Amino acid sequence: MFNVEQKKTFLNPISQKEKELFIHINNLQKASSLETIFSEKIYDAKKYTSSMVIHIIEYMQHQYFSDSYFQRYKNFKLDLKKLKGFYNKLITIVEEISNYDSKIGTKAKECLIDIYSTSFYGKKNYTKSFNVASKLGKLKDDKYKYYLGNHYYTGNGVKKNISIAKFYFKKSSLATGELSKYSTADLITILLEENNNNKEILKYLKIGSKKGLIKAKRELGIGYFLGLYGLKKSEKIAESLLKTAASEKYEKSRYILGQLYYYSNRKNNYNLAFEQFKIAAKKEQDPEAMYFLGEYYYFGIGSVKKNNKNAFYWFNKSAKYNHVNALIYAGWFYYNGITIKKDTKKAIRMYEVASEENDYVAIMNLGIHYFNSKQKSQNDKAYYYFYNASKIKDKDYNKDWPPINFKYDSFYYLAKCYNKGIGVKIDNNKALLELKKSTDSYSCFILGEIYYLGSSNHLEGVLVEPNLKEGSKYLAEASKLIKM
Repeated sequence: MFNVEQKKTFLNPISQKEKELFIHINNLQKASSLETIFSEKIYDAKKYTSSMVIHIIEYMQHQYFSDSYFQRYKNFKLDLKKLKGFYNKLITIVEEISNYDSKIGTKAKECLIDIYSTSFYGKKNYTKSFNVASKLGKLKDDKYKYYLGNHYYTGNGVKKNISIAKFYFKKSSLATGELSKYSTADLITILLEENNNNKEILKYLKIGSKKGLIKAKRELGIGYFLGLYGLKKSEKIAESLLKTAASEKYEKSRYILGQLYYYSNRKNNYNLAFEQFKIAAKKEQDPEAMYFLGEYYYFGIGSVKKNNKNAFYWFNKSAKYNHVNALIYAGWFYYNGITIKKDTKKAIRMYEVASEENDYVAIMNLGIHYFNSKQKSQNDKAYYYFYNASKIKDKDYNKDWPPINFKYDSFYYLAKCYNKGIGVKIDNNKALLELKKSTDSYSCFILGEIYYLGSSNHLEGVLVEPNLKEGSKYLAEASKLIKM
């Protein structure tokens, strides 16, 4: 709410008329009906001094001219045309005030940037906004360079240029005040996205932390946790910073604090992590934390007892946020009817959603489902999924992960598709080529058998000239893979 004391920050002493208007506006904020908010006496813009005009226009913008409030106007007999006229008069006055070389003139320029950058009763005009920002950028106080940095960062009113944006944000970040904090926050975002200068990232993270930026504290916490940005790992410092960020409920800070405990060597670490994941999952609706709770209950981690019902609850809850691993786990529960009624259709839908993220396990689970189908129309879909899985470069996954429904890799199953004519014409030459791409011990064993004997019952129809040397090579590789 407006406060009479706020007027003391301006150059001119507060008048009795302005004091009454401040009280009036404060009362209006408490009003239940929009009809009482803009009484006749508020429409006479000429009766107010410079500072009052700015206060009124800021109030109107932020309280009643936002899109979320527009629908409310229809419920009241409010003269919107008259209100629009009053607002436009105020803009004209603010534009005049912005020419003053004074504190109130600077305030007016800031107000104009807000006006031109929003669509209250008119179109946005970023060019005008940029021109005003350029004037503010010439002031001695570098904090105002935030506005220029923001325009170059967003590309509003000027061609987007991250390098120039960084230049102005750096200047502003070394000043004081809220604008300086905004600059530091945006600069940190840019530097983290570029991720090519650890020294610079660390410098501004420390500046941001001193300014009280929670984002900076969290990133510093991660830095000390993982040893990033040239920092030496320090669990103690990381814990302190992440606790601060978590107390402010800043983006995933609670979950990251849980991760710190989870991978710590301290006593009772899993239980400490569980408590953080529980808070993040229940109070902050963090899907990563929900997933971890699912794993706690599935595997029985720390002092948490195994409980498939609870595990499914958290996997399923996390899956609603399209967490890929949670989708695979929840789908696996549905597919196999673990603690719940078997529902293959739901399982397939979950695998399909996860597969959209190009997840190898999800795609392979779909492939094996159709591969094992007794309906040829369904059976033929297997090739499509195995082929897509084979194109994924990063196939790093734990073969012992519970929700995996397949035994071998995509190349083995592609070889079977070519060998059996599943979704593709029978082609034993291609079957052999695909099998050679496989890194599974079983595939190496079949190749060893084929080359050693000239054929194999495991891939009927694939015939080669016996080659003992080649056969021995594959059998040795199979033995090596089994021992790994």
